[in-house]
Amino acid sequence: MSKTVKIVLIVLGVLLLLSTTCVGGGLWWLSTKAESMKAQGDEMRREAEAFAETTDAAGCLDEATRRNLGDGNILDEVRTHVFLAACLRGARPTEGLCEGVPSMNQILTTVKWRLARCQQGSDPDPERCSRLLAKLQEHCHPR
Repeated sequence: MSKTVKIVLIVLGVLLLLSTTCVGGGLWWLSTKAESMKAQGDEMRREAEAFAETTDAAGCLDEATRRNLGDGNILDEVRTHVFLAACLRGARPTEGLCEGVPSMNQILTTVKWRLARCQQGSDPDPERCSRLLAKLQEHCHPR
C-alpha cells in the first residue's frame, strides 16, 4: 500500500471517529436535557395561553418580537417560537394582521417580505427576525 493511500485512510478514519463522537455527544446531551426542555416548552405554552387571554394576535407578535431580542441563544429562540405559536392560537384575531403575508410556498415573495418586515423592526439580527416571521406565516396560512 502506498504512503498516499495510508494517509488518506488515516484521515478518513480520524474524520469518522470525530463524526461519531460528535453525533454520540449530541444524542447524549439531548437525552439528558429532554425532560427539562419538554417542561420548559409546556411552561412556555401555558404562559402564552395566559398572555393570549389579555391581547390580540398583533399583541402576541409584538411580545414575541420583544422576547426575540435576547442574547441570541438558540434555546431562547425556540422558546419564543413556541410562545408565539401558542399565543397566536389563543389570542383574539387582529384584523389585517395576515394581509400581505405570503404563504411559505411562495419562496421569493417570502424572502422579500421577511427582509422588508425585518428592516422595519428593531431586531439587529435579520436572520433571527426572519425565523420568527415564519411562525406568523404558518399562522396566516395553515397547511
